[in-house]
Amino acid sequence: MKVLFTGANGALGKKYTQSNPDTIPVYVRYNDGPGLQDLANQIKEADVLIHAGANLRPKTADDAIRDNAILPLDIIDMAGKINKDLHIILISTMSLLSENCEPKRLKDMTYYAASKYIMEEMCQKLTSNPLTIVRFSSIFYEDPNKDGLSRIIYNAKFNKSIVAADCRRDFVPLWVLCRWLNKLCGNKTWYNRTINLASGKSVNMVDVAHHLVKKYDVSFHHTSLPEYADICYRFSAEEPQSLEKITFDIYKIIDEYYESLGRK
Repeated sequence: MKVLFTGANGALGKKYTQSNPDTIPVYVRYNDGPGLQDLANQIKEADVLIHAGANLRPKTADDAIRDNAILPLDIIDMAGKINKDLHIILISTMSLLSENCEPKRLKDMTYYAASKYIMEEMCQKLTSNPLTIVRFSSIFYEDPNKDGLSRIIYNAKFNKSIVAADCRRDFVPLWVLCRWLNKLCGNKTWYNRTINLASGKSVNMVDVAHHLVKKYDVSFHHTSLPEYADICYRFSAEEPQSLEKITFDIYKIIDEYYESLGRK
């Protein structure tokens, strides 16, 4: 199976291509003539396109719409003209959902989430290709610049001090997401559907802090700042577990990441 992956410079793309060395990375941006032409050439003989390229921190609404909605629309339009059998997997985000698992009002979304919501709606309406939209829960990147769990572990290791609040996240390691994506590729069961990829379990950041304090003798400040509110954890594991039942111990993964710091 020939799989193309846009956004291969990102954390998920790097992990996926390392795990699946036959995957073809494609680098394309909005209004990028050479990049789009290269993608068009690759699409002719491809079976699956995973589009993970995105602007995660757009400064304006225009930037968000251009990079996260218009570019995917250009890609699916091109795919429909070249290879109507190409299975397109679009990476979206659970941050566009409210606690009842319904989309938030646009005015309550970040630019990033709103642009992903528009991407979902427009691509579903306009594509003629088999399409699967994937929303991830909180990703454990093992990078303190990318997620709060990594940041807490990093601070425990190097600052010997942690700040955390009572809030829950459904953290999923990158390697788990890559395995689930593999199960989706070319899987007709998931054509023309949207799937929330989450473990179905959650971890309280205060519990993580207590674990690190007990095991590594660090100080802990319990905060109640509003930006530490619960997000993206009340999701059933039924859908991803039907792809492949993957179990992991988040505290074991936390310890492994803690021990790895300083060696990287």
